[in-house]
This record gives sequence, structure tokens and C-alpha cells, in this order.
Amino acid sequence: MQAVVWQTAINPVVALELLTRGDWKDSGVLGPESFELVPFLDLLAEYGSPQGISERAPARGSVSGEPATSR
Repeated sequence: MQAVVWQTAINPVVALELLTRGDWKDSGVLGPESFELVPFLDLLAEYGSPQGISERAPARGSVSGEPATSR
């Protein structure tokens, strides 16, 4: 199995479980931003796909706007 299969499949599986359990509920067509994030992230971690944030300083010449050095 490729890792891409897991990354693609796990999000709708977790969302469907939250809908089935009644943790997420509403009517109509709603985007993912309409639902509480914490239950999704908690269940995602239970399924073995934890998330996190890592803040890093940009490398010289990257997003910071400084000119890239030539080699």
C-alpha cells in the first residue's frame, strides 16, 4: 500500500465516523470548516495519523524575501 492511499482515505473515514456518532451534525451542504476541528484531530490521532505544527525560520534566500545566493 502506498502512503498516499492512507493520506487520502483517512480524512473522509474520520469525518464519516464523526457524522455517524453524532459528534458532527447539521443540515445542508457544508464544507469542512463548518465543523469543530478538535474532535476531528483527536480521532485522526486515534487512527494513527497525528498532526502537529513545527515553526522554523526560513532558510536564507527562501520565503523571507532575501536574495538567494548564487553558487
